[in-house]
Amino acid sequence: ILCDRMNDRKKFREILKQGVHKDALVGWKRKLPENEDKIPWDGVVDFVCFKPRQMEDIVGHAITKHYIFISSDSIYMACDPQKTEIASMKNGGKLLEEDVYEPEDVREVKKRNRYQYDYGNGKLMCERVLQSSDHFNQYTILRFPDVIGPFDNLGGHLEMQETIARGDPVGLAVDGHDEAKKGAYRLSWVFAPDVVRAIATVICAGERAFRKVFNVAGDETPTLAEYAAAVAAALGPGAPSGAGAAEQEDQQQACAGSVPPPRTDGEAPACMVSVCMGPVSNAHAREVLGWTPTPLAQAVRPSRGGDQRLCSRRGMARGSIDDRGEMGDAC
Repeated sequence: ILCDRMNDRKKFREILKQGVHKDALVGWKRKLPENEDKIPWDGVVDFVCFKPRQMEDIVGHAITKHYIFISSDSIYMACDPQKTEIASMKNGGKLLEEDVYEPEDVREVKKRNRYQYDYGNGKLMCERVLQSSDHFNQYTILRFPDVIGPFDNLGGHLEMQETIARGDPVGLAVDGHDEAKKGAYRLSWVFAPDVVRAIATVICAGERAFRKVFNVAGDETPTLAEYAAAVAAALGPGAPSGAGAAEQEDQQQACAGSVPPPRTDGEAPACMVSVCMGPVSNAHAREVLGWTPTPLAQAVRPSRGGDQRLCSRRGMARGSIDDRGEMGDAC
């Protein structure tokens, strides 16, 4: 269904209300109730809701059994930094879903990183519209950090691969980072196929996941330098791969001697990760959903697929999800 959600709210609301029309149900075996020509959406997964008024369209008009709002760990960048840091220290350095605090001085928070504040605050306001509804209860909020892996459309991870493959230094400077802690911040990340599994798992969980918020992230929380070292190890000779033995040998020969240990530059801008509040804890998702993330060493391996070779200067292939990333039986 094509619709310009931002500029044609009327049509968007109509689509939300009409559900799936009977004419679209080719091969559908379920019978519709009498005098009805539509059924509710089984699920709506919403990646592109950024402003409260867009969420108001959902709460006021969506006919769906389960609405999944894709939020972000950037919401913590719109929170009070001192209170958020204290909260993380109480939980082994990681932020929980409830560690959201109004900033005492919004201007200071904006100065730290204006883009992240605007984006994170927009997502946070959307969350609050959902949570304040007294009738729209069939929702789940998933907060994702930087997503890496197949179909990455931001390019930060791919750029790091290219930088390391060229032998250039990896930048560590990120807007908003405290100078005294430069290079020491630990980051959250999530593997793209794990995002798919998390969404499918939430849909299968049904009412158990209603009105809940989950941080969905990998277990490891590396610094940027440690992350770069993991990427270099995955690119280097002898790196494990999902490929067969013959292809692994070809890959190792292509990489041999071409990927030295990464150098870092604390003054150069980082190519990824501008969230410096966190990292986030995934304990709630593990406990309630039984969801488990892919290990970092496996997630940063170059993807097979497409026509790009491992260790190509163009970086990680944007091909199809390989045997490391199949969703499997999420239910």
